[in-house]
Amino acid sequence: MPVVGGIRSLWATNPARFGSPLSPEQALSPVTSYQPFSNGIIIWNLHSGSHFYPGNPHRFIRTGPRNLLRDANKHLGSQDALLIGDSQIGDPSLSPRFWVGQGFAQAGYRPHFYSWGGIGVHAVNQYHPSYFDSVINNARALPLGSPGIVYIQGSGNDLWTGRSYQDTAEGLRTIIRLLRELYPHSLIMLSEVVSRRIPEQTNRHQLSDHLAAVGKQEGIHVVPNRFWITDKGVAHLLQDSVHLSPAGHNALAPHLAAWIRWATGKGFTDVFPNTGFYQEINWMRTSGISTGWEDGTYRPWATMNRDAMAAFFYRLAGSPHFIPPTVSPFRDITPYSNFYKEITWLRTTGITTGWTDGTYRPLTPVTREALASFLYRRAGSPAFTPPRVSPFIDVSPANEHYKAISWMRSMNYARGWSDGTYRPQEAVTRDAIAAFLYRMGS
Repeated sequence: MPVVGGIRSLWATNPARFGSPLSPEQALSPVTSYQPFSNGIIIWNLHSGSHFYPGNPHRFIRTGPRNLLRDANKHLGSQDALLIGDSQIGDPSLSPRFWVGQGFAQAGYRPHFYSWGGIGVHAVNQYHPSYFDSVINNARALPLGSPGIVYIQGSGNDLWTGRSYQDTAEGLRTIIRLLRELYPHSLIMLSEVVSRRIPEQTNRHQLSDHLAAVGKQEGIHVVPNRFWITDKGVAHLLQDSVHLSPAGHNALAPHLAAWIRWATGKGFTDVFPNTGFYQEINWMRTSGISTGWEDGTYRPWATMNRDAMAAFFYRLAGSPHFIPPTVSPFRDITPYSNFYKEITWLRTTGITTGWTDGTYRPLTPVTREALASFLYRRAGSPAFTPPRVSPFIDVSPANEHYKAISWMRSMNYARGWSDGTYRPQEAVTRDAIAAFLYRMGS
């Protein structure tokens, strides 16, 4: 079989490695061709030269309506993630140690790397094709199957191609649409260009704007990571202006993992396995009691306001059928207030009566002593004789919420701090209310 051109140049460097040619060179696109050898195939691309893909040559097949060359040596499934990216992902030999590969692994996926330094949507290095050439011009034989996630890394390398932000974004749009054809059942994700929150990297932020806009228009998940180097506290772990040290990769990976878990309906972006009350907070999500904020966060250390507490109680009760009154029972909320239905439901159940001045004070944080009374009433105000000696050193039997607090302790719903305090006047945080409701709900 004849071996010519760029494919011959690579083959001639080590014929034994590549094996014997099995058929003549074949065109894949105007800028890409390939030739099968006994030990794999060599693909030639006008912009990046020739590359060898080892494997059974008969398992590289032309398939689909576009007759693209695909790698049937790899057949990805729902627990696999196909990662297309640049040096933020790293080359395949290093990628498992980089923050993207680590993040996917921590989120429960097996990462498969199609990534090399210096490339981007249109950016190409002397050895590896761009995303566009890889996908659109078939310079890489993408695997068959249906991976759980297909991830595209926004690349700062595209800033040096001479193309406009919009041109780069439109090239990305073309890639997304073909990937959707190839993997119709996969969740496609796009990341912004990871960077620092500094004026010197404004061009990376502006490119992120355009890439994210295309991602949202195409209806795919966009990882909001443009400022993560600063916002996630890893700037001191950089080894240059944009690349992380090994310690930096280790530190940033859990944030990507949390975001992936949220995007796939498995968690909140700011709740990690080592977060206090991790199990309880995730129970809040899976039970439908908390949906978190629109940015995917739960904000575990934020204080719990009385309006949001009403929503949690309503959902904990199974979101029962309830028609809220047309006239508000509280003078500081209206039928148009946030959580009006849930607040008025809470009043009809007797869990809350509001203040003596006729207000509910929806934006006031809930104190730990008041929460105890709310939970006691939610349980039906069961018969209970409070102990003469308080179970907490800072709660007196004279406290108006003493019965409810001591009942909470007797039921093991409230455990207090290791110093023996309950801290009744402190505001309840969102992680703590998850623990309280989990203990009652389970």
